Amino acid sequence: MNYIKTIQISLNLLGYHLHEDGILGKYTIKSIQSFIKENRHLFKDKPDYDKPITLELNRVISLSVNSQLDSGYLSFIEGAENRSIKGLPVKAVSYAIKACLYDLDEYLFSKTFKAPRRVTAPILAAVMIDMAETLDLLVLSHFISQCAHESDRFRALEEYKNKDGSIPKHWHNYRGGYDTHGRGLIELTHATNYEKYQQYCERNSIPYAGRDELVTDLNHAVRSSIWFWMQGSAWGDVSKYALKDDPIAVTMAINGGFNGLIDRIRLLNKVKASLGLEIHTRYYLKNSHIEATRQKSNFMKFFPKGYVNV
Repeated sequence: MNYIKTIQISLNLLGYHLHEDGILGKYTIKSIQSFIKENRHLFKDKPDYDKPITLELNRVISLSVNSQLDSGYLSFIEGAENRSIKGLPVKAVSYAIKACLYDLDEYLFSKTFKAPRRVTAPILAAVMIDMAETLDLLVLSHFISQCAHESDRFRALEEYKNKDGSIPKHWHNYRGGYDTHGRGLIELTHATNYEKYQQYCERNSIPYAGRDELVTDLNHAVRSSIWFWMQGSAWGDVSKYALKDDPIAVTMAINGGFNGLIDRIRLLNKVKASLGLEIHTRYYLKNSHIEATRQKSNFMKFFPKGYVNV
């Protein structure tokens, strides 16, 4: 099932004008975001990750259009006799789009990182909805690669303890103590960040029982990462650096330093390759936002030649 093409055809049936090429380009992204904004109430419930989404999707579409879809939703909407359908139920199309977004993790995550689907499934849909103003393929690439590094290729939602189960010494250096160690996909740390995220949830009437939910609840694991990316970092909305393809500045904004910069860039190139974007193996400090900040000298300590090579 070509999820991008399915979304494009579905939107065109509702009056959009997209090329049905199966490519997640900027116009497809903007159209998805527009549809989600107009029908946000239909995106409150998540698909059941333990059921084959396409089977449930076919059932919903069948009930909605009173048609038996033995050959699947994509085959149905590609059929010449069905392309003239007017008024295909918005609820049905919203489910199709939502299901496709969740299943896209196989395209962006499972094959690239061999990551567990239960962790990665909510990410793309949440990003599409919550990062609507600044999202494009470059931003998506940088966000996914940073989360991949911080979460050990989407295998962990919490900073690892020592092998013997003891608390690492550096946990005591976090402002707020060891219990404010990293949690969530982007490893939220420090008491002030946890407090600000709690305030964000309160302002938006989002149920939140405490910092451990960043580990036990995937919704908060993902949402806290998007919140930090957009407004929690001391460097402001990280998208402005991602839009300039500046992984040096993006890493500083996420990590507060340059820890794992080479690995982050390698992961970035993997995601870019899966999205058909140009990859780079060398990034120069002189082309980075960091060059004009006090962090320039810190970068030079790690990379004295003035660039990072991968």
